Amino acid sequence: MTDSVVLDSFFNLDTKWQELLRTCANNHIFLTLQWQKAWWQVFGAGYEQLLLSVYSGSELVGIVPMMLQNGKLSFIGSSDVCDYMDFIAQRGQENFVCSRLLDYLEPLEWNSIELDALLPQSLTLNYFAPLARQRGYQVEMKQMDVSPQLILPSGWEEYLALLKTKDRHELRRKLRRLEGTKAINSYSITEKEQLSQALEVFFELFKLGDTEKAHFMTDRKREFFMTMVSSLAEKGYVRLAFME
Repeated sequence: MTDSVVLDSFFNLDTKWQELLRTCANNHIFLTLQWQKAWWQVFGAGYEQLLLSVYSGSELVGIVPMMLQNGKLSFIGSSDVCDYMDFIAQRGQENFVCSRLLDYLEPLEWNSIELDALLPQSLTLNYFAPLARQRGYQVEMKQMDVSPQLILPSGWEEYLALLKTKDRHELRRKLRRLEGTKAINSYSITEKEQLSQALEVFFELFKLGDTEKAHFMTDRKREFFMTMVSSLAEKGYVRLAFME
């Protein structure tokens, strides 16, 4: 069989998506079918879906979740609810997937490609952008935000040793106050049937955090999180924890 790029659907990719994501260097929750599909169901009105499967012979080696609106191509998703976005490619097939994607896009009608919320090691930055430059496209990159990361040590005491003295004392003081409180109850909810009610509690607590959080949690975002959590819960990916 020849190599091909196929216009596909969430329904058709249901089982294949998860299998391919396991082989991808950027395997994170925002690239799961459940997260992407929930976003599309809630926010996708007005966009043309461009969900592509990339095949090397008969083997699925890439998934390209994109959409088109007013001549602009972008990822399915938005940076307000998707921390990281990217294309999906089997490890070792990144260059092949991006090259076939450019072949597919070249004859289509579009004015720009805007790809946001990328990790430094993303497939888009390290493969797609250089290939686009080689083909004569103008490529611009700018930093949107900073995403702090910390490699945690193996134990609690080792973690405390990393903190500044003042922060370490403050943390221990608060832990002593917590331990001295008799009426403490902590629990986690993972069952799909219980998550809906628990999420309503979470939304109320979230909005009490500050004014910015209250403005963020619109009705449509609530709908998105409810849809996404329900779908992810079926795969065992959700644990909602409370302490009272």
